[in-house]
Amino acid sequence: NVGGLFKNMNQKVDMFEKNLLINYNVIKCCHDFKIKKLISCLSTCIFPNDTTYPINESMLHNGAPHNSNDAYSYAKRMIEVHSKAYREQYNDNFVCVIPTNIYGEYDNFVDGNSALVPPEGTIARGYSLFEFENNTAGYELAKKQLKSPFNSSDEVDLKTGKELYNIYCAVCHGSKGAGQGILVKREKILGIPSYSDVGRAINEGSIYHTIYYGKNSMGSYAGQLNEDERWLVTHYVLKLKSDLEN
Repeated sequence: NVGGLFKNMNQKVDMFEKNLLINYNVIKCCHDFKIKKLISCLSTCIFPNDTTYPINESMLHNGAPHNSNDAYSYAKRMIEVHSKAYREQYNDNFVCVIPTNIYGEYDNFVDGNSALVPPEGTIARGYSLFEFENNTAGYELAKKQLKSPFNSSDEVDLKTGKELYNIYCAVCHGSKGAGQGILVKREKILGIPSYSDVGRAINEGSIYHTIYYGKNSMGSYAGQLNEDERWLVTHYVLKLKSDLEN
């Protein structure tokens, strides 16, 4: 629950309570459901108002945040406290990062500019070129031409593919791929087809394209899954399709 400076100043109770409850619920559920790793994002504003520079994460609790956003800041600080408690008591791999907009002593900016566009022809770390466009023609072309990089079924880690599928896909598509996920059963979302739908005739290319770009009401998962993970989920979806058809 965010809203900027004026919301932080004028709705302190809401900012504190809602964020505290959201954060508590996420961390508690991650422990209860044995999530292997939780990375929580904190915020610049949670650092002490009176401090020395440069600052780092070890200084997080060395004083009160600025009064203008103290309620929100303390709620965010509790993420670090809560995560640390789970690490120490249960050895859970719960950690925090602070993706701040501040600069440190080791920053090195070309010509003094800190906001730069990526050089032409470069690809962000963790991403790869994908030549199929985000439209119907690109989808159909991927369906015809796009093939898995795995040479044999022995190279496919279906166990990991299943884990990723259950995290990102099962809530809508269901654990068996029949379109009966928990959100469908609760009528929060409708029209999720079964992987065995003859009219759709999905294959490895169309599945990967859909994961990469999204389709209809489904969003893209390119930001959540790297290339190898997308292919593992693709192969697990193909397994579910085969199980449904047999």
